[in-house]
Amino acid sequence: MAAISGLDALTPQDAATVLAVLVERAGVGVALIGPDGRYLLVDEQLAAMNGVPAADHLGRTPAEVVPAVGDLATSIVDSVRATGEPVIDRLLGAEPPGEPGRRRFLLVSFLPVRATDGRHLGVAFVARDVTAERELRTRVADERLHATVAATLDPVLLLSPAEGTAERPGDFWIDHANAAAAAEVGQAEGSLAGRRLYDVFPWLPELGLHERYLEVLGGGAPFTSTSLPFPRVDDAVPHGSFDLSVSRVGTQLMVSWRDTTAERDLALHVEQLRRERARTALMQRAFLPRRLPEVAGVRLGARYRSAEAGSPLGGDWYDAIEIDGGLVVSIGDVAGHGVGAVESMAVARMTTRAFLDVDPDPGAALGRLAHFIPAFSRQSGTSVMLTTIVASYDIAARTLRWATAGHPPPLLVTAEGAQLLAGRRGPPVAFDTPAYVVDEAAVPPGALVVLYTDGLIERRGETLVDGFERLLASTVDLPDEPGAACAALMDRCVVPMEKADDVCLVALRTA
Repeated sequence: MAAISGLDALTPQDAATVLAVLVERAGVGVALIGPDGRYLLVDEQLAAMNGVPAADHLGRTPAEVVPAVGDLATSIVDSVRATGEPVIDRLLGAEPPGEPGRRRFLLVSFLPVRATDGRHLGVAFVARDVTAERELRTRVADERLHATVAATLDPVLLLSPAEGTAERPGDFWIDHANAAAAAEVGQAEGSLAGRRLYDVFPWLPELGLHERYLEVLGGGAPFTSTSLPFPRVDDAVPHGSFDLSVSRVGTQLMVSWRDTTAERDLALHVEQLRRERARTALMQRAFLPRRLPEVAGVRLGARYRSAEAGSPLGGDWYDAIEIDGGLVVSIGDVAGHGVGAVESMAVARMTTRAFLDVDPDPGAALGRLAHFIPAFSRQSGTSVMLTTIVASYDIAARTLRWATAGHPPPLLVTAEGAQLLAGRRGPPVAFDTPAYVVDEAAVPPGALVVLYTDGLIERRGETLVDGFERLLASTVDLPDEPGAACAALMDRCVVPMEKADDVCLVALRTA
């Protein structure tokens, strides 16, 4: 963090280069679909996902670019434009142009974008390619299904002991081989019968299991071995692994095996995800404030809770700084998940802090951020989109001034009750927005002001109206201490096992 906090010592070009390295793996594609339903802006990552050059998107509808899913995308865009409600993490699958027979899956979100005067500018489209994950899981699921349908779908051999010679001390005759076993060596079903086992499978002896075969044939218990390496070919490293089962059937030996390479690959993939999650969590914690400022006349508190273990970590953050005797609080959420989202979060948070040092006005800071992010995305080749809110509290005047970029409104809790501070919400930070409007409200003594990310109010199968109503109902009898109040709101609003997104809250209590 010390190195990042010194970015102001670099030239703007060098600073942008440093930040570009931090977020080059954001891994999302972004576009803007205009009020007429046609593409206005498209980044190269989304163009690559669609298999169509970015320039060929402009002026065309989604249905014209990717007909297989275009009609569905158009209907979602129309719904978002009509209701003003975003559609988050919708799975779309289609055969992209130029890739016959291949099916690509995208996890997409549609976000309404409005100008400060209320004009509809379009619908922002954010996509992440999840094809590889789905293909791997489908492969493993198919293999498990086949194994449970019928054991004979796995390669099976029936063996009898062959007489040994001086040159060959031990071997087995293949009495029968099913089609799957024959296919292992590129032979037709029935062609292996009557041949010696080690002539057909010369790599078997190197497993050192010949004596175990004889023990089972002599009346021993069935034998199994797992994660055996597939054979070496021309001294190459084994390409996979298999499970082996050996049992006696009458006077014969039945040997069957099952390719577990996909399961091994999945286990490695899961372990990689676990390590990435641990690294992401460490980075995320490191980029959050270690402590909040202590300012006379106001008390601060915050809470952060990551998504459940089965869900990827996101790019939520909060911050608070003392400027000119006042207090500026910010909170935000970068689109996407994983290391890329956390790296982008670090850029957004530290850049916002730097802009506030230049001018503590919330609208000015967001305007500078909205100008910086698109330029940074172009230079880094990485699309970054985020929602955020910046609020400044004048301790002497007891007033709160805030500006919002696509983020949920502040929550004000007083002795008379709780309310959402309605303001003029600007678009998310993804495109060069001309200006963000600042709203203002009086904050009485003893009041609690809470900023939060959407993980606090969103639940599957519910609307945002449901989430806001639950939030307002959860403000009854909140603890006086701001941090404890944040924890209470989190416990009352979030169902732990359904928490697929991070949650951040930061609150201030006036004296």
